Amino acid sequence: MLFETKRSLQKNYFYTQTERDIDFVGHVHMSYEFVTVTEGRLECSVYDRTYTLTPGKAMLILPNHVHRYESPEHNRSFICIFSPDYIQEFHDGIKFDSYTYSVFDWTDEGRIAALTDEKTDKFIRKAVLYQICSRAASGLVRMGEKNGGGGNHLGIS
Repeated sequence: MLFETKRSLQKNYFYTQTERDIDFVGHVHMSYEFVTVTEGRLECSVYDRTYTLTPGKAMLILPNHVHRYESPEHNRSFICIFSPDYIQEFHDGIKFDSYTYSVFDWTDEGRIAALTDEKTDKFIRKAVLYQICSRAASGLVRMGEKNGGGGNHLGIS
């Protein structure tokens, strides 16, 4: 397992990349990681559970959660890694709990362009990141609970 120091210790850390056929070993960092697939199929494993991402699907991986990627077939994916301070209110609501994951629907609608364009205003960028968190929150379930609940279970009003 790889511990990514650069993606763990920097404040205001923000990084995007577009990948083809990504295979990446188990790793962990203290940042959030958003991944979506634009073509093909990608498998994302968080701890011992594997999730399949296809076009129109996405995941948000929480800080300090071991995850890896495998490409069972040709794919294109977009990854955005960002430090918790970009979404501080969301982060404060979840940072001390353990969650199970779910894949959520993601329609780009220009949001990837807003994240990748260096000229994007920081508030637009944060708005897109909060949209991602909102979508992800609807599927996150605290360990020990039976169902998700659209965000209120995270302690965020």
